[in-house]
Amino acid sequence: MKPSKWRARLAICGVALAVAVLAGVAGGTVPNPDFDLAVDVVQEGLTLTYTIHFDNVGAASSAKVVVTDTFPAEATYLGDPADLVDGVWTRTYTNVTVGAHEAAVSVRLADTVPDGARVHNIVVLRYVETMGTWTERSFATEFAVAFGVPAAPAAPIPVWVAVATPAAALVAGVVLVRRPRRAKLEQVFLMHNSGMLIHHWAANVSPTRDLDILSGMFMIMKEFVRDSFREKTGGLTELQFGDSRIFLAEGRHAVLAAVASGRRVNGLPGEIASAVADFERIHGGALTGWVGRLDELPGAKSVVDGLVHGRYRNWRMT
Repeated sequence: MKPSKWRARLAICGVALAVAVLAGVAGGTVPNPDFDLAVDVVQEGLTLTYTIHFDNVGAASSAKVVVTDTFPAEATYLGDPADLVDGVWTRTYTNVTVGAHEAAVSVRLADTVPDGARVHNIVVLRYVETMGTWTERSFATEFAVAFGVPAAPAAPIPVWVAVATPAAALVAGVVLVRRPRRAKLEQVFLMHNSGMLIHHWAANVSPTRDLDILSGMFMIMKEFVRDSFREKTGGLTELQFGDSRIFLAEGRHAVLAAVASGRRVNGLPGEIASAVADFERIHGGALTGWVGRLDELPGAKSVVDGLVHGRYRNWRMT
């Protein structure tokens, strides 16, 4: 058999092994909670009642869930003042099981609020995953107040679509648009293009995995796909294995690989590419001829954390 064919077969084996191992890392054997967050609004005169829906759609209970609600500036809370922490409604739940959960919060608008005024409300949910990692969800609304009309259930106008559709017809402020859920990041590998691992992040820590071996496997995957399609530039950007999706973005000297679960990508590949570009902007000089000294790349953790927390959703090179 020709050497080129042997190399191709070895590369294929590397691809299969890397995907299988990473799917095991991403899926793991530990079930986790996962939450959908949505908020509905009902107006009765000057009173607004926000019903917060936080449904555990995961595979396990969460040991601790903290829900906060930052009310409109024009509103006064109608419940127990002890519910407020620094003016923010805060409630902590323990052992939140799989299934639907909700909480209702009522506020009274000031008498000076005019008809048609738009009031804003922000709900943040933080919950503990099985391995102790905190994860956050948020839901922001802009609600159009309407006086002199029969009270009726009204859904919020999320702020992420209010700017995009300013001319949308509103009937008593009733519009419902829910933000698509972002793919959930499970693993992030920031690597030098030599295959050396620079930084790793995991939603569920798995100390039994050899991260350096996984990093090398990613480089085998990238090179195999590039050779297979005879590309002069670029490389592997996405690979799917079962319920896991692996995204890779390549810079001049660095490669960032992310394992995610969920059907909706919602711009994640672009965020990964932005993170690589930002990392090379910070450490471009040090990456040339880098020989593995991590202290020469102090910005690695900040870049990976920024990707995990959504900092690169609207990032632009400066």
